[in-house]
Formats: sequence, C-alpha cells, structure tokens
Amino acid sequence: MKIVMICAVVAVLVGAGTVYYLTEPYSNGAEWDQGYPINKTDTPVIVVSDKLDQETLASYLENCTENVTVQNKMPSPTERTIIIIDGEWSGINDLKLNALLLSGVPVLCIGSSEVLDEERTGLNRSAFVEGAEVYGIHYKQTRDVVFCYSAVADDLKSAIERSYDWADRVGEPMFVHMSGSSMDFIKPDRKSMYVFFDVKCDDYGWMRGMTTYTQITTDFSYQDPEVHITGTYTYGTHFRLQTLPNIGKSTAAMYVETSFTNDEQRLMDFGPLYIDGDRDGKIFVSGGPMPQWSYNGYGITTIPKSSSDNSIFMSGDFCSWNDIDISRKYDRPITVEPGKGSIPYGTKGYSGIDVYGIKFCEQKSRINVTYETFEVKCVVEWLDK
Repeated sequence: MKIVMICAVVAVLVGAGTVYYLTEPYSNGAEWDQGYPINKTDTPVIVVSDKLDQETLASYLENCTENVTVQNKMPSPTERTIIIIDGEWSGINDLKLNALLLSGVPVLCIGSSEVLDEERTGLNRSAFVEGAEVYGIHYKQTRDVVFCYSAVADDLKSAIERSYDWADRVGEPMFVHMSGSSMDFIKPDRKSMYVFFDVKCDDYGWMRGMTTYTQITTDFSYQDPEVHITGTYTYGTHFRLQTLPNIGKSTAAMYVETSFTNDEQRLMDFGPLYIDGDRDGKIFVSGGPMPQWSYNGYGITTIPKSSSDNSIFMSGDFCSWNDIDISRKYDRPITVEPGKGSIPYGTKGYSGIDVYGIKFCEQKSRINVTYETFEVKCVVEWLDK
C-alpha cells in the first residue's frame, strides 16, 4: 500500500445535523465528480502583500469576485470583507489582526499557519492541517466560537477559490446549521472550535472534514492505584470525515487517529466501538463531554484499533478504522463520525495531533484493482488563559 502524505477543514454531511452547504447527493451511485461549485458573490477582498500584484490576485479570484484590492498595510475592520494576508509579508501586526477577528471579519493567509496561530490571534485556539496552501480563521465573539480552515488543491488558484468560498459563507448566521443536541456548544460554560479541511487527493477525489472541539468547565477527579488525576476542564471531540470519490473511483477505508503532544492528557472516552455495517444501520456515539450524535453506518465496519496504546481508556491515543463495502452504491457522500473525550491534568489546555486518512480504490476489472491512501495531519492547540 502506498501512503501519500499530503502535508497540507470543508463541510460535511452529518447524521444528527446537516452542514449548511453540502447537501447534494451523488450524481451516479457511489460517484461524485469534482465536489461543490464555486459561487461568484463579489464580496470585497483586501489582499495584504508587497509581493503579490493586483493582476495575479484578480486572476486567482475571477470566479469569486471582481472586487479585489491589494495594499501594503493592515486594513481596518470592514463589514462583509474578506482579508487575505500574504504569509511572506513582514508587516503583520498582531494587535490589528486581533481587532479584525474580534470584529467578525474572516481572515485568510497564503502559505503560513503561524500567522493565524492561537497566540498571535489572541484567540487561544487554532487547528490547521500541515502544509496547506491557504489557511483561514473566523471568530464569533457572541458565542466564543473559533472556526479554522485549511485548503489543499492542485494549484494556488483553486485553493484560494475554495478558501474564498469558505470565508464568504462562514460569516453567515446559519453557516453551521446543526439540529438537536449538537447545538449544546452555545451554552455559557462551553467554548468551541470548528476545524474544516478541504483536500484534493490527486485524481481519486476529495477528502473533507469538520471536527468540533468543545471545552466544558467541570471539576473532575480520577484515581486508581497508580495515578490520581484532577483537573478543571474536559474536552469533547466530534470528528466528521467525509470522502467524495471521483467518477470511476470508490472508497475502501477511512480512519481517524489522534494523539496528545504532551504527557499530561488522558483519553477518558471514545467511540464507536466495533460496528458491523451489515447489521447496524444507525451508529450512536458519545464523545465523553460531548452530546450524543448518530450517523448512517450501512456498509461501514468500524474497528477501534489497538496499536501501541491506541484506543485504550486513560491512555493518550485513539484510532478509529472504518472498512467501507466498495460493492455498495451510496446515494450520498460517505461520512464517519467517531468521537472522544479527554482530560488534561497538571497542565493547561489541550495539545494534540489528529491524522485523517482515506483509502481510495480503482477497480478496472475483477483482478485489476489498485488502492491509494491519502493522509493529512492536523495540529491542534488550545490554551487555557
């Protein structure tokens, strides 16, 4: 098996709720061609750079907007404006960046996630896929919710187009239109972060995701003969990984692996446990402090794999592997939604790495079958201050 590491989060279809703008069914059985279209909405874009010229940026955004301005200074907050920062620009002012985000302006950055990290933005939260062409961040102050985005495509123009589309929608009140208990993140004692990625997997298709991290204020205590753990916060994670194969391709497996990047965090809950997709149609998951959710499991066999200490309670790692029945025809993009709960102790905040993978399949005949696996790595940082 060839592992293609894409060192590089867009919306997904979920069981308990539906992400606002990705609702079209497959066009032909288990096939999806090119994903959702880019809409031209002519929202004003201000590009901050001293290297990128107006003509080049206008050509990158020609399918999105004709209202593009390039300038060599940090802009002031403006309603219904998208800010794009050249990651190589040396004049970035962190205080002005924070003011833009607090005003609700979506900010994109070309080629650098460091410009939008948790400390420079002052938001204390960030989660980005390594090596993406374009990153994005948006903040809803009224609900204390951070939205992060990473885009990987065949070329910078395509990545900018998709990032524009995300930024143009993320400011809408109903961008994330969830139903039922999934809206629990708006409670006053909970802070949340939504992490989106949109990744082109060569000519096999797309990998997309939307993961929700929720912090809950609660005093807890755990004790066994060897360890006594106490803390103030628990963290719930609701993963949503979606595969969209191109015509002639299918999906053989999907997986999510997570690990902590310091030794003072523990896995307290995870799911789902073993699921046989031939018998279990609806999969119900509880991610510890997260509310319960469900998703369609037909044709999906789920195994919480143990590798080293993976998927062991009170360990540091979690792995959910999902075998997909390639003989079935799915009327919508396939989505898996594992979850976990974790507790930090002796340290402040949450620090981890999430790996998302899809194993695509191309079956030209009964004996001529090829597989290719694509992975992305998302670095998550949440500071408690």
